[in-house]
Amino acid sequence: MTQESKALDLEALSKSHDHLKSGLQKSVANTLHKATDSSTTVQLFVNKSMGTVVSWMVSQTFFYHISEVMKNSEDLKPNVSALISRLIYAVFMTVLVPLVQWALQSHAKNASTSLLSDQIVLLNLCLPMLFAWAWKDVVGAVMTLVENKILPEFIMAVVVLLFMTLWEVLPCYRRSTATKEAAGTLCARYVTLPASLGLAVGYCWDTVLSYPSKKWQEKTQAELFVMMINVAYFFILTSLITCICYRWHEYNVKRQEAEKATEEATPVVDTNGGGSPTLKHVQEVRSRFTNLAGQSFIDALGFVYAWTLLGTINGFFFTFLAECGAPTACTYQSNFGFSTAITLIFIRISTMMKSEKRKSEWAQLSTDLTNNALSLCVGWGWSNFTSVACTQAIATSGMKPMHTYLICCIFTWAFISVLHRKFESERSAWDSHVEEETLNLGLGEVIGGHTVL
Repeated sequence: MTQESKALDLEALSKSHDHLKSGLQKSVANTLHKATDSSTTVQLFVNKSMGTVVSWMVSQTFFYHISEVMKNSEDLKPNVSALISRLIYAVFMTVLVPLVQWALQSHAKNASTSLLSDQIVLLNLCLPMLFAWAWKDVVGAVMTLVENKILPEFIMAVVVLLFMTLWEVLPCYRRSTATKEAAGTLCARYVTLPASLGLAVGYCWDTVLSYPSKKWQEKTQAELFVMMINVAYFFILTSLITCICYRWHEYNVKRQEAEKATEEATPVVDTNGGGSPTLKHVQEVRSRFTNLAGQSFIDALGFVYAWTLLGTINGFFFTFLAECGAPTACTYQSNFGFSTAITLIFIRISTMMKSEKRKSEWAQLSTDLTNNALSLCVGWGWSNFTSVACTQAIATSGMKPMHTYLICCIFTWAFISVLHRKFESERSAWDSHVEEETLNLGLGEVIGGHTVL
């Protein structure tokens, strides 16, 4: 064998070795990347579940304490008393949440692993949900007053949506969100708080859009037919929501292209009064209002999508299989099994969907809506379990609801604090493992140039 042939063989062997090494690196990188995505998905589900359970528990605890005081007002009807109690709590949360967030923002920047730091992280996680659930309950109390009539419910949904949109159009709101420094002030936190009413807006529109399904279900007593109506309603409404979101996405793309093309084409017409707005300013405000109203409605549809999914699986399990009609009418054992099952199944489905690449915008939007709905359903499922467990405790202990909910609220916070700290500790250990494996195997360039996935 000549020297030239040996050199060629060595070169070929080197290329084969490099190719094999590159393949192994990509394989390990994909494995680590999928595992990291799974960890991120679990964190999303756990955080939403924890925040939802804590928010619901705190809301119910305050509600029963305020209701106990309201019982002295014998002239008030129960529904009116419930609405006033919910409203008092919502106003209290509106004042408290921005103040606490502002007070904790300096502590949130410190990346400490102490127990105090972990409690601050958990509190910051729960604060936005406390506000959102407070006003969602107010809207629910108002809906109870109108006795499930479609026209008042529709008017309520439109009013809440317009209020949220008009607030975001205000100049003070734009100034408060202009920069990160401006958004961090106490005043800005109060100004931007109404933008977090998405849950209440979503609840309003879910009540309106689920009206036909509920009316059809009232006409039959057969659990099988009720389940069929739920399934049909789910496929029809979720397809409609996906279609609306897709059209809105197309509209936004075209709007942005048109704004680039005609950025300076609109004439500015000043008036002699000096105080009147220019034509360009009026057009900007109108365009901003339209975009914000549309985006707020699209965000609300995300919650409607989730409630539709939850209603379907609730109907299948609690109405069709367990024959108890609703989660709150079943035992806490059934709710625990249901919540555990959907947690495990939905985390697996969400992880699988996130690992797959979608070729079309329609498919990607459908995936995003489904992933958001899955995480919300898990949180709402555990809040139903907590509700049924507290109801059973009230019935068997003989204690007043306000005392029972106070004890359960303290225990829930302590339990979730331990669970959150343990979860974050395990996740931190996993992130360190991924970083170490990435550096040891030289996978930084394969995964996008980052040492931490």
